[in-house]
Amino acid sequence: MNNYELEKTIIAALLNDFDKAQTTHLNSEWFMIDDFKKIFEILNNFGSRLDGIMELFAKLQAESKGQGINYERLLDIQKGYLVGTSLDYLANELHLAFLRLQFSKLTAEHSKFPTKKTEAQMLEILNIMNKLSRKQNAGDLEETFKQLEYELEHDVDTGIKTFSCLNYALGGGLRPGMLVTVGARPSVGKSAWAINLIDRAFDNNQEMKIDLFSLEMSKKEVFERFVAKNGKIDTYYLSQKNRMLKAQQKDDVRKVIEKFKNRDFKVYDTVSELNHILGIIKERSSSCENGKYLAVIDYVGLIKVNNNRDRRLQIEQITRELKNLANEYQVPMIILSQLSRGVEQRQDKTPMLADLRESGSIEQDSNVVCFLSNEETEKNHEGYQRVKFSIKKNREGDLMDATFKFYKARMDFSEEFK
Repeated sequence: MNNYELEKTIIAALLNDFDKAQTTHLNSEWFMIDDFKKIFEILNNFGSRLDGIMELFAKLQAESKGQGINYERLLDIQKGYLVGTSLDYLANELHLAFLRLQFSKLTAEHSKFPTKKTEAQMLEILNIMNKLSRKQNAGDLEETFKQLEYELEHDVDTGIKTFSCLNYALGGGLRPGMLVTVGARPSVGKSAWAINLIDRAFDNNQEMKIDLFSLEMSKKEVFERFVAKNGKIDTYYLSQKNRMLKAQQKDDVRKVIEKFKNRDFKVYDTVSELNHILGIIKERSSSCENGKYLAVIDYVGLIKVNNNRDRRLQIEQITRELKNLANEYQVPMIILSQLSRGVEQRQDKTPMLADLRESGSIEQDSNVVCFLSNEETEKNHEGYQRVKFSIKKNREGDLMDATFKFYKARMDFSEEFK
């Protein structure tokens, strides 16, 4: 379908339901044909307040001073509407056509007068085009070709930076579309590890949006861990803040609060149903550039599904839908998972992929599977215990082991470099 036919088909659908001009994601600048652009603008401004196609025609005549489309042609377009037309799909196609034209203009401009601004605009358009292609499940590779050709001549962001060991293993950081699972037995510190990861992500990019779905702890419990980590305050003293904290420590708490007031960070402690979680991620990530959004779920075993299927099948549904969403919306996700008791019954207590609880789909759907396990069961005289971090599956690179120092009293993970 050429651009003229595409625009005409969209207008035909709108002429049969004026309200759709306001409820469908369309923009007048995407239309190249002046008559169609004017029709859309009037429908978008007035919608069902128009008393039929005759009033629409009168407004068109007034705006074009009698030089626009004639009434018979307007009726012909309206009659050409095909029942069952997917207006959302056509709107996406129109948006893509507009972006391709903009990208071609910028490419020509950049070849003559290369600037950082033009380069940034080209990358932004490519990211939007890729999102739109995934949204409508387009099978062609046109946008992929453009992306690869662009990357041959321009540096691109290699992902959200968090822990150095994870950045290295992933070839730069958490990239769009990644589903990363972190498994551990209870009390090893996987929730604290996730809090440290979020903190590092923000430190490297304060413009990010991060959502934490905390299915075990309340917002207050979660944020107190951020306070302990950032303020270097023992969590024991946070239980009676007024009595147990010194004046300087109270000031430190206030500084942490101010720090997070300026960050786009949300904690959902009452959202546990899968569709609700998916809806929030879609809404929050849809307005973000690639690499500017991260979702963390603590933990996958507590997500609810509204059906009576076996729990193993429910987990398969959960991981499959999370992975599909990561791909479609091009966002990275971290999901925490509890390991089965079998790991404690073995002589070698090193976690394995088979220890992921309830379903093999967690391993199958994840790009990366990591484990946390205690190297030391008790903290040493310096106040920390060593926690082993192992990557046992990695579609993005090599497997690896690293060691963290976990200061449990203040919920702080730091990498141990050898």
